[in-house]
Order: sequence, then C-alpha cells, then structure tokens
Amino acid sequence: MNIPKVIKPIFYFSYVLIGSAIIGIFMFFNLRADPEFDNFFSIFVLVLTLWNLITGLGILSKQKWGFWLFKIYLYILYAGIPIGTIISKKFFAYIKDKNIERYYE
Repeated sequence: MNIPKVIKPIFYFSYVLIGSAIIGIFMFFNLRADPEFDNFFSIFVLVLTLWNLITGLGILSKQKWGFWLFKIYLYILYAGIPIGTIISKKFFAYIKDKNIERYYE
C-alpha cells in the first residue's frame, strides 16, 4: 500500500491505538479474573479498548468515519493535561497545516 508521506504520522498513531487496544484486551481479561475490581471498571476498560481498536482501524483503512473518530479522540485527549493537551495541539496543527482531511474523502 502506497501511503503518502504526510499522513504517515497519523498512521503511526493508529498503530499506537491498535497496540493499546491489544494491551487493553489482556488487561480486560486480567481484571475479570481479579475479584478486587468491580464489573464497572472492567467494562470501562473494554469500551476504551474497542474505541481504540475501531479508531485505529478506521484511520488505517482511510475511512472518513475513522478520521472523525480520530478527531473526537484528540478532543477528548485535550483533557489529559499536560501531555494529552500537547499531543492534541500538535496533531490538530499538523492536520490543519498539511490539509490531512483531503486524504479521508
């Protein structure tokens, strides 16, 4: 697959999302086996794992919905002060400067 050079950083971030989803799956099963954690927390981990997986796959498949999920993810990441805010600002600036949205039409 020929990937334009300008969207490679976003593809790399999608690999991070998919990797965190794989780690989240293992974490979910470990939490289910541990009686110290309640069901609400393990379901929360499962929902975040699915969100990361769907967003990462949507970005890699160059689908418009994947790009919108990625932007929503970045808006939520703004709340992670200071590291999440820095990452979100840099990605939003990169998306705007390089006009990344045209690759997801």
